[in-house]
Amino acid sequence: MIPSDELKVLTSYSVVPNAELIDLNYSPPRTFTATEANEKITQLAKGLQNLGLPDKARIAIMGDVSYEYLCIMLAVSQLGLTSVALNIKLPFNSVKYCLDDSNSVLILHAPEFKHLVPDGYKAVEIGSSEYNALHVPGEFIRPPYQEDNTQYILYTSGTTGNPKGVVISYKNRVWGSFYSFLQRQTLEDSPVTNIHVSPLYHLAGIIGLVTTVTISKSRDLKAVIMPRFNAREFINAIGTYKPNELRLVAPMMGMILAEKKLLLQTDLSSVKAVILTSSAAPEKMQREVRYFFKSATLVANPYGMTETGPVFSNTHPLGIDKPMNSVGYPLDGIETRIVDGVLQIKSNAMLQTYNNNPDAYSKLMTEDGFFITGDLFRVNKYGFYFFQGRADDMFKSGGEKIYPGEIESVIDKHPAVATSAVVGVPDSIKGYKPYAFVQLKPDENVTGEKLKEYAIRNVATYQIPREVWVLDELPKTSIGKIDRKLLADMAAKRIANH
Repeated sequence: MIPSDELKVLTSYSVVPNAELIDLNYSPPRTFTATEANEKITQLAKGLQNLGLPDKARIAIMGDVSYEYLCIMLAVSQLGLTSVALNIKLPFNSVKYCLDDSNSVLILHAPEFKHLVPDGYKAVEIGSSEYNALHVPGEFIRPPYQEDNTQYILYTSGTTGNPKGVVISYKNRVWGSFYSFLQRQTLEDSPVTNIHVSPLYHLAGIIGLVTTVTISKSRDLKAVIMPRFNAREFINAIGTYKPNELRLVAPMMGMILAEKKLLLQTDLSSVKAVILTSSAAPEKMQREVRYFFKSATLVANPYGMTETGPVFSNTHPLGIDKPMNSVGYPLDGIETRIVDGVLQIKSNAMLQTYNNNPDAYSKLMTEDGFFITGDLFRVNKYGFYFFQGRADDMFKSGGEKIYPGEIESVIDKHPAVATSAVVGVPDSIKGYKPYAFVQLKPDENVTGEKLKEYAIRNVATYQIPREVWVLDELPKTSIGKIDRKLLADMAAKRIANH
């Protein structure tokens, strides 16, 4: 049970006192106090309330990470309504699908994303006179808190079909925020400075920025808001703002580590914790992080999904140190189990359903209330969990099960390799055969044939990639993960044209 005082904090939807929000969208950057932010949030909430929106209305938001975006999300939450945070990297037709599926009654969008607004929708451009008129001063009476109302609909972009809308209630996020609070290992009673760049249309971004500024107990909190990720700009921001914690999508850190010269020229000593989210951070990456960020006492790669929220802790109840390549030990109050190699989770932070898609939801829920993640895990004798890859990525070759992550972890150890991806291509005899794509570190020029020889010496016979192809950059999905479907298609075409 969450203590009542914690519950009060988690449902206040206000920026904590003594916080400063530094928005790099402006030139020069602008700083907003907690008092200014909370006044803006309540004024915007009152303005939206005056529009006479339907009960449980859904409001879509399109934009980069910004102070305005944060205030809009908190204002919508003040009203007990729903934020539909849209992925601005999706094509127009996918954005329209999400708007239609969510039945959004209003779109608040940054000017540069006006082209994504379909005809027939009520839309207000952020920064326009119409938007400014939504800020209404005076007393704001917040509607009664209703925990079962939907707070967020976040669309997950799959490799096939339309995105699925993950429905997250206010109760889900209260618990998710509480678990995030338990998971944190920064010095909450000390000054905390973060640089926030993860998009707010993903739960990792919401946890990173929205949750931080509303539940932190730091006596001095600075949230530096960076609209879009650029490795060199991010490193320069570390030197300027001296953050003591970095929370990044793991592929972003890969791009940062490629900037070795700039890293060595920059004072990184302020960074005490590095949290890499949303995808696996290989042991090689974590070791490089420790090499460059020498003051970091914590380098973690927590596991979580939009559907489940935080799951694991970096601490063990017996004080046993977490292995570097483990995602952690289950948080208190969260049930986990592994069935046929696949992780299943049961917690109060889980999604309510998939919007307008009950069949997809029911397929992933067990009769006793566990969510089937589709992720392969193992657990050691101390109860630490280890991510092994997606069950969907596993394929059989000549009757042997092949887990791409096992081969990738070997290829990634080659000193010239930045990252790799192994995919299975259909074969009439073997069922599937493994093929590998590799992205090299800057200024490296090793050939695919040499990398194949390296793999031959270090993996099982059935795991040997039939070909290793070197690309300038591995393709990514809209959330920064390696696009395995596209790579599999590329491999099939290369084989056919060989």
